[in-house]
Amino acid sequence: MSQWTVPAAPPVARTPRTRPPVRAGRIAAGVALALTGHVLAAVVPLFFMGNATGGGEGLWLVIGAVLQVLLFLAAVAGGTVLHGRPESRELGLGLLVGWGSGIPVVVVLGIMALMFGLSAMGG
Repeated sequence: MSQWTVPAAPPVARTPRTRPPVRAGRIAAGVALALTGHVLAAVVPLFFMGNATGGGEGLWLVIGAVLQVLLFLAAVAGGTVLHGRPESRELGLGLLVGWGSGIPVVVVLGIMALMFGLSAMGG
């Protein structure tokens, strides 16, 4: 009897890894999440600014601006990290797109808040 063995099979050529299809629903969820953050960071301080008595309007403008900065940090950092992960890249992209698309709305709301504040000061 011989000590001959069958050689191992040659390595199989690996096919390039394909990315899964883009899921539009996850992008839409990220956009909705970022726009909801804009609404909370802009509209809620405007509501309280309208109901403020005794000159507290300026405080609500500052609170709204601070909330927008926090939203920026959360959306950009979170969106970048999520976009780098293959399983959640659509959600990260949605956060970045949603934050960017909400900026014009925030600018208009900010102008309205300043006009309201100036008219309240002028009597």
